[in-house]
Amino acid sequence: MLTIKGFASHTKLFDNTQGSTAMFGELSPHARSFSREISSYTNAQAPDLVLDVFVSKTETEARASVSTELQEQILKICAWCYTEGLTFTSSTTKADFATRLLGQFFGVITNLTIADLATSTNRKMPSWISFKVSGSVANTVKIWFNNNSFEQEYDDYEIVIIPPMDNLNTFFRPQSEINSALAARNISKLAEMLQEAKNKKPETILRVETVDYINPNTNAVFNTNWGLLIYGPQGDNPDARKAALVAYILAHSNEPATNWKQIVPDLFRTTQMFILPRWDKYAVPNRTDKVGIYSPISTVTECLSHAKSLLSQLPALHIEQNLQVSHHTYSSISFLAVGGIDNYLNRFKLSDYFPDYIAEASTSQDFNRQDELTKEWTNLLDKALQTAESMTSISSLPNGFRRTTVGTKLCVAFTHNKVEYILVSKAA
Repeated sequence: MLTIKGFASHTKLFDNTQGSTAMFGELSPHARSFSREISSYTNAQAPDLVLDVFVSKTETEARASVSTELQEQILKICAWCYTEGLTFTSSTTKADFATRLLGQFFGVITNLTIADLATSTNRKMPSWISFKVSGSVANTVKIWFNNNSFEQEYDDYEIVIIPPMDNLNTFFRPQSEINSALAARNISKLAEMLQEAKNKKPETILRVETVDYINPNTNAVFNTNWGLLIYGPQGDNPDARKAALVAYILAHSNEPATNWKQIVPDLFRTTQMFILPRWDKYAVPNRTDKVGIYSPISTVTECLSHAKSLLSQLPALHIEQNLQVSHHTYSSISFLAVGGIDNYLNRFKLSDYFPDYIAEASTSQDFNRQDELTKEWTNLLDKALQTAESMTSISSLPNGFRRTTVGTKLCVAFTHNKVEYILVSKAA
């Protein structure tokens, strides 16, 4: 399967005002940093269009070629969208656009999905479309027309890593050798190497990730600095950065993951807390004129059964021993919480992290009786609950939150104080 993700630029729509980007047809400099390699295609039949391909990959190729035939077909579809967008009125719906597009390219495209329509001056069209093009090569294509939508929704990324020393196997040598290797790559040297690694390809985000190293003989802890060039904003979340570091370490050392787990547990141990809001339990049902209110009441037996059904990857005994029930002020909802089986220091209960948690609104005086970390987490939980209640597989998420799955269940995740919290969505 060939997967293509790109942007259809329209040169006549560019806004050359300093600091401005047109609603349709123009990529911002920031958006262009989302990939180290952008392939641009044009067609004489649509001279004002440029198809900027950020992703063209298969299961075996990180960068696959796009045939001339497929390029031309995608450009034709994009040109039609821009032209047809001029004919739509304020009453035109997303369904109208989809019907006309499928009619125009009958037998050519299938599996069409379009975003909500947006309007700019005299043009009305979707922020993006996705589809499959009929032909010998199986494919799926997603093309954006709106820069803001692209910046918020583009989900691919690449992370380039500069380690704190040349030879990672040195981490398993005597402490004196480790100290010498780390000293040879101070912050100034790391910055120099990051600049070189860019290779004239500006990154979206540059980070220096500090990872604790634990000496297995003395249990002494000290910091190691890892440089990261991140291409694509979705790469700038703790889980993506962690996964990239783990993959890099295992690819550039002779030691197995079990040995690395002892000296950099923050990377090789996944500390998680699963949050299961009881979206299914109502005290006051939904009505046409009023939103329902969730019930905070449940039985112990039913809670255990619910948790085991959603978290089948966890041992039943682990759930029985560590599951906790609590509630939140958001619509009076109750939730279940249990930690992952590989949690650092065997902290499996929510109370291991927030023994002072109370279900109070942030406007309450009692709210301030909690520890600062607890207050931070409570506010994040409030935002996560609101997000999880309405999210879909394509909806926009607040900054700091990401989409994930538990089994087949759609979830929202956030990280706080090196712990990943995963909430099952209502849509799940």
